[in-house]
Amino acid sequence: MSSDHDISPYSKQPLIGLPSHRALRILDAMPLPRACHDRLTHDYDALRVAVLAISRPLDNETVVVASDNDGYGVGLVVIRRTLTSAESIDAVQRVISQPTWLSKGTIPIAAITVLTVLREGFDEPPSNVVRVLQRQLEISQMSLDRWFCLDTRLRNVDVETLDVVRH
Repeated sequence: MSSDHDISPYSKQPLIGLPSHRALRILDAMPLPRACHDRLTHDYDALRVAVLAISRPLDNETVVVASDNDGYGVGLVVIRRTLTSAESIDAVQRVISQPTWLSKGTIPIAAITVLTVLREGFDEPPSNVVRVLQRQLEISQMSLDRWFCLDTRLRNVDVETLDVVRH
């Protein structure tokens, strides 16, 4: 069954690489996916939810949006004052090791999307930190669908290596 959300012209608009103020303005104009009702299937659905939770003006923080096996949003956690990419990765690891933070344990979490706001940018994280997160995802049986970084621009982070993808 298709909803008005599925036909949004914004879902196909390339936002990666835009200056943060422009990307946020466009994201604010997008329709908001409804929890447990709209699937987080388009590129920016989970990001749109995460953007609602970030501080304005922008501050260093990490937001985790969780979805179930069917792709419905079921949880949101914000970790304030994550000052570096390594701290952001560590915060995500703590969140997925305690999935009750996301959905109170009633709905199994299948995937997460992360938005990290780092005013100084997302640095290449230490490989041991990346390995620990990947191991925790395997143990938790969750996938990391997307990772976005917002600094001066909206950027994609590679979910395998956690390096910023060049635009």
